[in-house]
Amino acid sequence: MQKVSEIYQLRKSGQLEEAYNLAYELYGQYESDEDVKKALAWVLVSLCKKNIEDNDIVSAKERFRLLDSLGMKGGDMYADILVSQIDFYRQRLSVWGELERMSKAGNEREAYDRAKSLPSSDLSISNATSYGWIIYRYLKKELTSIPVSEMNEILTAYLSLPVERPSLLHSQILMIAENYLSYKEHEQFDFLQFFKKWDPDNLRSEDLRTETKEINGRNVTFRSLAAKAMSLCLSDVKRTKDSTDIEWLSNVFDKFALEDDRWSLRQRAILYILSGNKPAASQIYRQQLKMPNPEYYLWYEAACCESDMAIRAGLLSKALTLKNKDEFLGNVRLAMADTFLKLERPEAAAIELGKYHKLYESRQWNPNAKYNELMSKLETLGVPLGNPNRDNTELYRCYLPKSLEFVYSDLPIEHAIVDNVNENKQLFHVISLSGKTSIVYYRDTELRPNVGDILSLKYMSKVHKETGKLSWKVISMSEDNTGDSYGLKKEITSGRLKVSLGKNGLYGFVTEHDFSAYVPSYLLRKNGITSDSCGFFDVSAVAVLSGFPSKWTVIDFRTPIQH
Repeated sequence: MQKVSEIYQLRKSGQLEEAYNLAYELYGQYESDEDVKKALAWVLVSLCKKNIEDNDIVSAKERFRLLDSLGMKGGDMYADILVSQIDFYRQRLSVWGELERMSKAGNEREAYDRAKSLPSSDLSISNATSYGWIIYRYLKKELTSIPVSEMNEILTAYLSLPVERPSLLHSQILMIAENYLSYKEHEQFDFLQFFKKWDPDNLRSEDLRTETKEINGRNVTFRSLAAKAMSLCLSDVKRTKDSTDIEWLSNVFDKFALEDDRWSLRQRAILYILSGNKPAASQIYRQQLKMPNPEYYLWYEAACCESDMAIRAGLLSKALTLKNKDEFLGNVRLAMADTFLKLERPEAAAIELGKYHKLYESRQWNPNAKYNELMSKLETLGVPLGNPNRDNTELYRCYLPKSLEFVYSDLPIEHAIVDNVNENKQLFHVISLSGKTSIVYYRDTELRPNVGDILSLKYMSKVHKETGKLSWKVISMSEDNTGDSYGLKKEITSGRLKVSLGKNGLYGFVTEHDFSAYVPSYLLRKNGITSDSCGFFDVSAVAVLSGFPSKWTVIDFRTPIQH
């Protein structure tokens, strides 16, 4: 029928009143014609949408009454879409739809109060969803002022609603519960039990994703909704130490924690400790400690997993040397004092307890019960509380190598050459064929190598917190006495030295075939070369790799230079 096509064209062009008049007139003539009814129904759907957007609810309800009376049914794709639109506006124009509009308009409390007074035991999914969003907006608006008892009541009411799960609404309610716990006066809220009822199986893929934002010129990564929920649950479990909750939360971590989330991996290790599985926790910590810039608390927690007291002492030593602020180190000092007592070093334990006592006394903090227990052991041994102004730095250095070897045992050994030594600054510089370079301070090693010495070592990567630049730190090393140069040192037997005078003074280059090495001014002066000696000389020399991939520096001449 041509007029039906005209109705659709008028609707498409936005001429809704003209389309309605034509459709209604045609419907009066052909009431049983399905094509006419569909055309009228689509026009009424569009009019309902426009009236609601214009906040003309009276007209919208009037249009919908006619739309509903048509009795449209599904059967094909287009008919099913039409029926779903009719159902949508039925809900929008119901009392629940009215309350949701009120909630969106900024009247969150009034909408919630009215919704709460309505029967909610037999709601349709669409009406229950409207009620859920009304609850969400009310909680978001009044989050800081709602007492824990009311919060429990509201969330219990929400969890009983037949809303779709997983869904955006369900995830938003979880986020509200997480935010609620961030306020100090809400600490009594039992997030763990709420999350159990919320059911982690309702997490969406979006809830597992991290988010990165630029803040003050830096990219800051925020943990996922799921990770934050599991973290809050762990806080409850650490406090109660309930074995059933530990097992439940461990399963949640195993199912939903991301493998590249360092924080979640650490928390999984803590759950292993709580369940008594310290070897499993130790495996996680050893992997964590190989990541760039491991924090002091990782070394401390890793130490708590180890039964070998020497290794434990080394791990705690690392924790104590990484963190300068004593207020964070109370538990670490207690653990170190306990470890020193087991290693039969009571005087060292007394020093740790002396530092602990000084801190807690100055801050007027109550000491941990472990402190009193350890002090009792010292008294039994006849050892007084240690001088807090002394330290155990030398002992730390004794125990640290064994613990580092334990942590980094599976890292590859590389060979590197010492290309510079600075006695004044008490350090030396190493470089390997892989391009890794590092500065080693005398305070971190007993080795005192010379330029040209080859070392066997292990590197760990470091990332600068502000620039993100990658660097390398030597974490273990020893002298290599095999006599192999590993391509890090070259003998020049028939070299040609060219000496030049630049703006910074003398310098030289030795070439042999296609090989070239820089000669520093101090080495030239050592061999009697002055600014009056610029020119060419036949030499034999030894050069070391000093920059990746092909920068070489001469460190010695094998024979005197003939002037």
